[in-house]
Amino acid sequence: MNRRTFLAGCTTLLSGATAAVAGEATNPEINRLIEQLGSKTFKEREVASAALEKIGKPALEPLREAATSSPDMEVQRRAKDLVARLETKVPGLVRTLTGHRRSVLRASFSAAGDCVLSCGWDHTVRLWSVANGREQRCFHLGKETIFDVAWSPSGRRALFGGAHGVVHYVEIPSGKESRRLIGQSGRVDCVAVSPNSKMALSGSWDCTARVWDLSTGKEHQCFRGHTERLTAVAFMPRGTQILTASYDGRICVWDLATAKAVHSLRSHHGSVTGLSISPTGRHVVSGEGDGTITVWDLGARQVYRTWRAYRKILHKLFPYTETVPVAFAPDGRRVLSGGLDGYVRLWDATSGKQLAGFASQATLAANAINPDFDAETDVYSVDFSPDGRLALSGSMDRSIGLWDLPR
Repeated sequence: MNRRTFLAGCTTLLSGATAAVAGEATNPEINRLIEQLGSKTFKEREVASAALEKIGKPALEPLREAATSSPDMEVQRRAKDLVARLETKVPGLVRTLTGHRRSVLRASFSAAGDCVLSCGWDHTVRLWSVANGREQRCFHLGKETIFDVAWSPSGRRALFGGAHGVVHYVEIPSGKESRRLIGQSGRVDCVAVSPNSKMALSGSWDCTARVWDLSTGKEHQCFRGHTERLTAVAFMPRGTQILTASYDGRICVWDLATAKAVHSLRSHHGSVTGLSISPTGRHVVSGEGDGTITVWDLGARQVYRTWRAYRKILHKLFPYTETVPVAFAPDGRRVLSGGLDGYVRLWDATSGKQLAGFASQATLAANAINPDFDAETDVYSVDFSPDGRLALSGSMDRSIGLWDLPR
C-alpha cells in the first residue's frame, strides 16, 4: 500500500469527521449557502454571507474553491471577500494567494520582496503582488509542468525548470522567453541564478547539475558524481562554488571553474530533499528523507546541529520518503521548514528550538481530529522575505500562504 492510497482513505475519514466537528454546518449546507451567494435577491445574498462567516473555519476551503472556479461572478466576489475576512482569524496568516488549480510546488519572493513567483502541477507559473495578494500574470508553457522557479537578483527575469528537461529564462512580467537552455536528459527539479546574474544552474533527474552562460544560452560546465536525481542546487555567495543535493543522501560542494567536487557531506537520515545556504556561506541547512533537519558547518565539514522537523505515524509507514523544504533567514540565525504535516515552522538555527509554527485551516481541522494523520496539506516550499519579516509557503492544497513572523 503506497502513501497516496493510504492517505485517500484517511482523507475520506477526515472529511466526515470535520463535518461532525463543525456541528452546525455539514458540507452540503456550506455548498448550499455558497450557491445562495449568487441569489437574485440581495437579502438572501446577505443572509448567506453572514451564515458562512459565522460557520468560520469549515467554510474556508469551499469558499476558496468558489472564489476561483465558480461560474457566477457574484459568488466569486462574495467568496473572495469572505475568505479575506476569515483568514484574519488564522494566527499569523497575512493572506492566502489562491489561483493554482493543483498543488503548488514552489513559491519564491523576488529580491525586492514585492512580488512572488509560484509554479504548480497545473502547468502554470504565476506572478503575485505581495501588497494585495492579487495575481499579476499567469504564464502557460503548454503541457509542461514547471517544478522550480528562481528569480534573477534584478527581479527582471527568472528561471523556470521544467518536466521536459528544459530550463526557460523568462522576462518578468512580460513572459517573453530570453533563452531556452537545453541539455539535461531528465526532468529539471531545481534551478538557481548566480549572484552576478551571468550564469544559471540546473539539477535534473539525469543525476547531473549544469551551469549555463545566460548571455549565449550555452552549457558552461556539467557536474557528474551523484547516483540519484538531484533535489536542490545553489550558488555559494561568492559565486566560485556551487552546492548540489540528491536523493543519494549527499550534499556536494563543487568548484565552478573545474567542475570537480571539493568535498561532500553524507546524510545519515536518507535522501536530501531541501537545501539552503546561510548568507555568509559558512553553514548549510538540509531537509532530509526521514523528516530531519540538519545544519552543516561547511568549514569543519561536519554536522553542526540536527533535529526532527515533526513527528507523525506516517514516518514509520513510509520512511525516507518525506519532502522537507528548508530556508535560511537573511540574518542567518533562523530556519524555516515545511513538510508532510502541513505546518510551516520557524527554528533557531543555533539551538534547533522551535520559535513559531503556522498552519492552514485545512491542516488545523485535520489535526483537531487526529494529529497523527494529515489531509494532503503537505508544505512543498518555504521562503523568507528579503527583510526576514514574512514567510512564504506553497502547499499540496493549492494555496500559497504569507505568514507574519515573530520579531
